[in-house]
Amino acid sequence: MHDIGKSGIPEAILHKPGPLSDDEWEIMRQHPQIGQQILTPAKGQFGLVSYIVVAHHERWDGQGYPNRLAQQEIPLGARILSVIDSMMP
Repeated sequence: MHDIGKSGIPEAILHKPGPLSDDEWEIMRQHPQIGQQILTPAKGQFGLVSYIVVAHHERWDGQGYPNRLAQQEIPLGARILSVIDSMMP
């Protein structure tokens, strides 16, 4: 569910066999915000996790995206999700 925003990314970018260009990465980096836009209006748990979804690519050093949050600014749930996501094949 954390990558639900990828549903708003063009398939040509999602399934590109080679490396993405800088412009394509700019589009790909929009998926957390798209996911938040999808989940926020939902009722119950889905709406509650939207703040985790939008922050799951933030980095402790502040070099992540989309908001360049750092350290304690990153919601705990997003930090946990990032660790889990990094372990997935």
